[in-house]
Amino acid sequence: MKTHVNFRNTQFIGSFADPNQVPTDDKPLIMIAGKSNVGKSSLLNVLTGQKHARVSQTPGKTRLVLLFNVDDCFTLVDLPGYGYARAGKKEQQVFSSRTEAFVMSRRPDLTLFLLDSRHEPTALDLHMLSYLTEAGLLFLPILTKADKSSRQAMQQQLNRLREMYRLQDSRLLAVSAEKRTGIRELRDAIAAHFDLQAAVTD
Repeated sequence: MKTHVNFRNTQFIGSFADPNQVPTDDKPLIMIAGKSNVGKSSLLNVLTGQKHARVSQTPGKTRLVLLFNVDDCFTLVDLPGYGYARAGKKEQQVFSSRTEAFVMSRRPDLTLFLLDSRHEPTALDLHMLSYLTEAGLLFLPILTKADKSSRQAMQQQLNRLREMYRLQDSRLLAVSAEKRTGIRELRDAIAAHFDLQAAVTD
């Protein structure tokens, strides 16, 4: 039985235009979710220590579901960002319904829910958080781009979210993919959820 997970040992499984095409396996499932341009691709690359996801400055660039095998310990699924304004309403509605069906059918063991630390949660952010809560899905809120905010502003944002969702300190993390701050804590938090330890690789 494995006791450690090496996030650097992550293999790309495939990309899928339709969430219903994502294959199943017997490993625990982790889902990454967040609005367009929140920094999901950057975080994924730093978390795994590899350039698995293409980073773009254009919101909504990534429209595929990306699937990864993390050290044979769990499966990681990266969903396209929501709320991209230039996507047509029909496309948004179709993908939203497909995503919701995917989440409810697969019921991920853990959702990494990304929020932009520079801004207040949007209506879509709040909707997603309420959805995860009402569905009884365990999620870990993560504030991204922590290097772009002052320490005082970051602390105020953390306090607001903790009060809003009655979160314990250990349930809310702030990370910066650019500065690599908070990445080790994030790996530790994910590993601990599955009774593992994160291998120290950098």
